[in-house]
Amino acid sequence: MRTGLDRVVAWARSALGGSLLGAYLHGSAVTGGLRPDSDLDLLVVTARPLSAAERTELVALLLRVSGRRATEGAARPLDVTVVVRGDVVPWRHPPVCDLQYGEWLRDDLGRVPERRQDANLALVLASLVRRSQPLAGPPARTLLDLVPPDDVRRAIHDTLPPLLGNLVGDERNVLLTLARMVTTLETGSFVSKDAAAEHVLPGLPAELRPTLRLAAAAYRGEATDDWSVHAGAAQSLAAHLTQRIGAGSGPRVIVLVEGPSDAAVVRTLARARGITTGDGVEVVPMGGITNVGRFLDMFGLDAPGRELLGLCDAPEERFVVQALRAHGVRVGSRKEMAEHGFFVCEADLEHEMLRAVGTATVEGVLASRGELARFRAFQRQPGWRGRSLHDQLHRFAGSGSGRKPSLTEHLAQRLTPATTPEPLARLLDRIEHHAVSRRPSGLTGPAERAVAQAAMGEEQGRLNRRRARLAEPTERTAG
Repeated sequence: MRTGLDRVVAWARSALGGSLLGAYLHGSAVTGGLRPDSDLDLLVVTARPLSAAERTELVALLLRVSGRRATEGAARPLDVTVVVRGDVVPWRHPPVCDLQYGEWLRDDLGRVPERRQDANLALVLASLVRRSQPLAGPPARTLLDLVPPDDVRRAIHDTLPPLLGNLVGDERNVLLTLARMVTTLETGSFVSKDAAAEHVLPGLPAELRPTLRLAAAAYRGEATDDWSVHAGAAQSLAAHLTQRIGAGSGPRVIVLVEGPSDAAVVRTLARARGITTGDGVEVVPMGGITNVGRFLDMFGLDAPGRELLGLCDAPEERFVVQALRAHGVRVGSRKEMAEHGFFVCEADLEHEMLRAVGTATVEGVLASRGELARFRAFQRQPGWRGRSLHDQLHRFAGSGSGRKPSLTEHLAQRLTPATTPEPLARLLDRIEHHAVSRRPSGLTGPAERAVAQAAMGEEQGRLNRRRARLAEPTERTAG
């Protein structure tokens, strides 16, 4: 039986036909760093965006052939990115990802992934153009532009906050990725995670070296890493590497929220105001409000040129107060918390959203998502029969894998400035004030892209001319 990777490439050839421009194996599989738990990284370049039917078909195939939960044979996990060439040639930052699949997204794939801006794609493309294996199409460097060094640095800083948001529960990967960021910034090269650890280790304080060695050894399959007993050490190492990366030159506004559903709401409402990551705004889910102190340590309340904001639910308000006080902030009321950029929802964000849009709207959203029949069945359960419709909807929103972030995002899209709950509105006002007031002046849009393209210099011009010639014999197209 063909491997999952072969089947995905075969699907792309068959389904996309002439719209398939190239398919490239990249990452650890070609840099020599493939380890027991490593993904196989595949980037597909197309001439047009995937249709809704193609997206559904591709995701269904990936769910069957990728990772430990594959239903058609054991397989390595696949990390598949689809990019439209016209979205990245000529180059502009942040690039647009047409579709992204990874095992970490499996539980959120109740809906098909949509096109979106993705700063991390800049790092993928920068590495891939330098080193990759064509599985279809010409060598990548004859099809894609180089990513300017300034945009590589920008992408690292843009992706740093969400990476740190995944530290708890994914310590090994996050610490090694931080080490790789440091290595790329300091050397300009893209190396495997364990090679990055070797680069970073000599410059670490002695007390932090064992933690990075453990992560690297576990990555190579040489050790077992139980991070429940190394949580404090992981946080200290992450804080040190974050400072070494220079987080102060990254996002100008960082918003700390409890989890993915809160992040989805804030991002949706920020976009409605025309605010994006391009304005230096990053919303970071902390994986639980009890981690707030650790994130204050990482980002710092007084970092020059950056505003640290937050949103929490009333039952968890005390954790934020305690963390702020531990960092020298005197707060004794919600008014004082708001003065320092932290806002409180009553009783939680989902409650605020339901109250703002109304139960009829929520049921309409469930109907549009095909979940109304499931909700009716939930209402008939003995424990919920006879409860208020508001309480039933609130509980149903929190049940089922991936439902809460997706549902709350849909509800956020139905809010207006007049109906936006007060804590959210005040948070958004604060975000907008700092994002807009600090937008860099100068060229934007096509002119800005032209400047960025010109900055590629003679090397990019040489590669552009090479596109008109045949691929070099030493880099034959595979498959």
